[in-house]
Amino acid sequence: MMHRAFSQSLQRLGSRYLQTKITPQRPRAIVSSFICSPLGPNGEIKFAIFKRSQDVLNYRGKWAVCSGSIEPADETPEAAARREILEETRLSDNDIQLLLKIAPFNIRDVDLGLEWEIHSFAWRLTKGVKSIVLDSEHTEYCFIEREELRLFDHVPLLDVGMNKIFSDPNFEP
Repeated sequence: MMHRAFSQSLQRLGSRYLQTKITPQRPRAIVSSFICSPLGPNGEIKFAIFKRSQDVLNYRGKWAVCSGSIEPADETPEAAARREILEETRLSDNDIQLLLKIAPFNIRDVDLGLEWEIHSFAWRLTKGVKSIVLDSEHTEYCFIEREELRLFDHVPLLDVGMNKIFSDPNFEP
């Protein structure tokens, strides 16, 4: 009965409400930064992953790399990545060195109904770097090797970005 009354009231309002089309959203442009530690004694590469807090909008409690939206004030995706790293870890430009920037790629999160345009970067911590200081977006972090990512409950398709970075022929740790 309530459904019928609602439907009839919409019809009285006019056809403009009944014919509204939902247009697909543009992909949301974000940066994704793989922050690598200096090479280990056996040449192993480790990168930082961060556990997302309950204060974030999406993927609460999931593990992710340092990431965030590209804002209108950001001159370039690289500038956005540097800003996000500073905001989320307190690491400044003196603490990180750009290793690689790959071509943007899109992924779709069917559960959230979102499409992301991801600009991925690999960074190396410089020698003598201060420790990472987390902001409210994360509760903890750790450095892992590629093969260990599967052991963590991570954001969707993080492994895709990881493989794109670490299998790129220009990646030199």
